[in-house]
Amino acid sequence: MNFDELKKKAQELVEKHGDKIEGAADKAGDFAKSRFGRAEQIDSVVNKAKGLLGSVRRDADQDRGPESGQQPGQQPGQQSDQHPGQQPGQQQ
Repeated sequence: MNFDELKKKAQELVEKHGDKIEGAADKAGDFAKSRFGRAEQIDSVVNKAKGLLGSVRRDADQDRGPESGQQPGQQPGQQSDQHPGQQPGQQQ
């Protein structure tokens, strides 16, 4: 598996399970704070991890591009309510 395939797979996993990953980061941070204290430092690490997840999501949106038919943040295989030619957020 080359780097591009690995990157694409990671992006797909983050798009599909990003909320679960963020929840796990929060739980891990809470555990670390209860065990070791240093809440400010741990919160900083958790926030950086969440920022990386957001970055991966944005990269996936950019890599997919408008020709894919998917809306930014839309998970692969998820149906869009938007009709062709309709702007995001525009009512029918």
